[in-house]
Amino acid sequence: EINVFQLNLANGGNWQGEVWCQRKNGELFMTKLSVSAVRNRRGSPSHFVGVFTDITQLKQTEERLARMAHFDALTGLPNRALIMERLSHAINLAARHQTMVGIIFIDLDNFKTVNDGLGHVAGDHLLQQVAQRLSKRVRQEDTLGRLGGDEFVLVLEHLRHPQQAAHVAQSILETLEEPFMLEGEQAVYVRASIGISMYPADGQSAMELLRDA
Repeated sequence: EINVFQLNLANGGNWQGEVWCQRKNGELFMTKLSVSAVRNRRGSPSHFVGVFTDITQLKQTEERLARMAHFDALTGLPNRALIMERLSHAINLAARHQTMVGIIFIDLDNFKTVNDGLGHVAGDHLLQQVAQRLSKRVRQEDTLGRLGGDEFVLVLEHLRHPQQAAHVAQSILETLEEPFMLEGEQAVYVRASIGISMYPADGQSAMELLRDA
């Protein structure tokens, strides 16, 4: 970056880029820095003028928009777009390393009853709790996401045998056995239907595997 900075100033007399700065209280903030050379009568740079523009809010807005595009607003889990992206990446890795990818499709059985009987706010709280409980069963290299409604997907990477996915599915069913406590100390029991597909046995693409699961 410094070399580009010096080269641009030497050739064109100006440079522009993004620079981290620090306030007196130690807080870091992002700025857009524009530097221009002021030349003397001989055409040589006599000094430089820099203009800083605080773009922290702009960067935060960009990050929020990027997160909205890839993560579910209710649960904070990856959404369909990010699930498919990570699943495609997992398939490519598995093809190179001769491993398997497991896709576990989780559908909450009686979620509509909760929504109809207790209201959508209670339903949203229940989905958040389900997401938190399922997240505890996920390895760092795996991806748990929400497709929408009461449907979740778990992508398992680096598998050597289909039985590994079956064990995870059984673990998920067990973790949902305990009741969920909603506001007002309302205990709700949730059961789930689970489907499993495996790469490469059940499909070659992300769409095929998700459909089969």
